[in-house]
Amino acid sequence: NPRAATILGDVAINGKALKARQHAVELLSRRSGEPAVDELFRIYDAVQDVQIRKYVVAGLGNRKSPRAAERLLAIARTAPEVELRRTAFRSIANRGDGQYLDALISMYDSEADNDLKNSLLQSIGQYQDQRAYQKLMQVIRNASEPIERRKTAIQMLSRSKDPGVTKFLEDILK
Repeated sequence: NPRAATILGDVAINGKALKARQHAVELLSRRSGEPAVDELFRIYDAVQDVQIRKYVVAGLGNRKSPRAAERLLAIARTAPEVELRRTAFRSIANRGDGQYLDALISMYDSEADNDLKNSLLQSIGQYQDQRAYQKLMQVIRNASEPIERRKTAIQMLSRSKDPGVTKFLEDILK
């Protein structure tokens, strides 16, 4: 029922109890169809509370909608709150859609904030994709990258069963 999505949206926007608001967003995130996506967009735009917005961003990551993915990319690139950007990075990676991997790699390359770069690297490392492997290898080879970030990239690559990745890891041990 489309009316139910509106009611859940109203609870998320106007509810008094934080848990009830979060639960409303969670329920909306599970609903099928574009009306639920529209309602999540409405909540994100109407609410300034970062905790509720993080729930919305995570909920958008559960959606298969291309519109939800595009909104996640916009939040990942431009949200003023670091927590929202981090949540957007994770949500994009959680979607498992390889078409957005290039966007995450591009954001990594242009990001100046070290904490956000670490979050981006974690998101890139979730992909079992040659482009992600290549980026992680590039980070490992780059002596100007912080040692902890390089270690993280090695750890992520160590989970791969790809023969090229295995050879790369063996070569760096020599």
